[in-house]
Amino acid sequence: MDAIVTSLSSIVKIIFVVLIGIYLRKKDHFHDTFKKDLEFLIVNVALPISVFVGIQENLTRKLLGSFGMSVLFVAAAFFILYVLSFIANKVFNIRVGRRGIITNTFTNDNVIFIGLPLALAIFGTKAMPFYLVYYLVNTISTWAIGIFFIQNDTTEKNEKSSFNWKKLVPAPVLGFVIGIIWLLIGLPLPEVAGSSLNMVGGLVTPLALLYLGIIIADAGLSSLKIERDTIIALIARFVIGPAVMFMMLKFIQQTPFALSGLGVKVIFLMSGMPALTAMALLVGQAKGDTKFASNVITISTLLFIILVTAYLAIANLI
Repeated sequence: MDAIVTSLSSIVKIIFVVLIGIYLRKKDHFHDTFKKDLEFLIVNVALPISVFVGIQENLTRKLLGSFGMSVLFVAAAFFILYVLSFIANKVFNIRVGRRGIITNTFTNDNVIFIGLPLALAIFGTKAMPFYLVYYLVNTISTWAIGIFFIQNDTTEKNEKSSFNWKKLVPAPVLGFVIGIIWLLIGLPLPEVAGSSLNMVGGLVTPLALLYLGIIIADAGLSSLKIERDTIIALIARFVIGPAVMFMMLKFIQQTPFALSGLGVKVIFLMSGMPALTAMALLVGQAKGDTKFASNVITISTLLFIILVTAYLAIANLI
């Protein structure tokens, strides 16, 4: 009960900052250029530094072995979800232009702009190593596999986009790699450097929540539409995805690589994040159904606010 009360308190704080972002965007105080600059600052500066600092403060050489095995188990859950998405596209006869969206909604989610601030707000910096487990798998899945299904989900076969390998090594992943190397070498982090990096890394949560507010304000509520394919996508994101991860985590806990209670909660919570924000851009580049993609992203983002406490309660059952 205490955990749920604490979570609710954190969620209220999160919603408050998101509402500030929505209000300022609606009042035209946050312009399009600011939105782009904010995204760049979060992904390429604050988040990599936060990841680096999180590794130094919360990960040890002893934990690296179990960390690696956790990545493999989470990747196995993603593989199962790709198989289930293929079956769903066939069974429900999803039309061209939406199949890649359904596939990505089954598997990949908004683990940066919603997952990270939520994990840090609820669990604190100790959640970072477990967040990184899910983040790494989600990033590789999105830019190595998910994008493939979107690019090939078009009737304009002659306009397929070429695969961009650089997407597999975004700044946060570089922060992770450097952080692991630094940890393995065993170099101490000078106090001044540590406090300075902590200050910059601490920007991630508030800035990401403001960014989320801008996204919701831009999407608007009047354009939302509930139809069969939207319902399928939402069930995939909020029921099937977490259910598969729940079973995988249950299995992990029966092995020598069992996670701590915190690790289980963080990874399970990440599996229930809303649809990937970048999906709308990728679908647009592939000439897919961008309206459907935006609809799924917006509705899943709003619905998640209601479901997050349920996920936290379920996590306690693993």
